Amino acid sequence: MIDGTRRRRRRSRALLPLLASAVAIAALFVGVFPTRAVLTQRQQLGAAEQNLAALDAENAALEARIEALGTEAEIERLARLQYNLVFPGEEAYALLPAPVAVPGAEDAAGPRWPLAERVAAAAQATP
Repeated sequence: MIDGTRRRRRRSRALLPLLASAVAIAALFVGVFPTRAVLTQRQQLGAAEQNLAALDAENAALEARIEALGTEAEIERLARLQYNLVFPGEEAYALLPAPVAVPGAEDAAGPRWPLAERVAAAAQATP
């Protein structure tokens, strides 16, 4: 009978590390993996909140633009600026920029012959 008790104790001592390993693995599944998921969800929540704040700011700007477009003054300003519209009786003028001297534009007309130009000018000047 004593031998049977000893065998049971040996078996239970041999099973103890296996049982402890199983408990540790179960603790990992219960503790670590859900914690990782919670941290990932917090990070995603922070990004979503930043995105929401940006969208709220954009919505506020668009609502202000909608309110501005509802006024006669803004409609007139856009009609004049974007479509060059005028009221009846007004005249629209387009101001062109001053011409810009392009370096080398004289050479584009062809080669210059200063001596030939002087001879031609002298020939025209003599009666």
